Amino acid sequence: MSFETIKFIEKIDSDLRKESYTQYYTVLNKLCKKIDVVKVVYDKYEDDLSKASSTVSISIEVYSKLLKILLFYSLENSDIKYFNSALKLYDKVQDKLMRIEKDSINESIEKMLRIIL
Repeated sequence: MSFETIKFIEKIDSDLRKESYTQYYTVLNKLCKKIDVVKVVYDKYEDDLSKASSTVSISIEVYSKLLKILLFYSLENSDIKYFNSALKLYDKVQDKLMRIEKDSINESIEKMLRIIL
């Protein structure tokens, strides 16, 4: 068995509510570490996410969903760690995002900045 990143992100994206934060917390923290340290998220990992089991990174569409998820939970829970990872991820993908997505993401970033500043 292996952890399938795309399926996990799709699942969270379809269940994006504040109440589900604790359910996904551990795995999201591990994905944040991948963003912060490795700078890439692969489509498959070993079950505990300790090591990639694929050399294929997730697509820009999946990165975009992950970015929105991290921004959502950083806003809902005032979570600076998720916000920091979201900013790093945004730097990585911003040139490839569609204009509508970019506007929505920029709005979320500005909201979080108002909260922490």
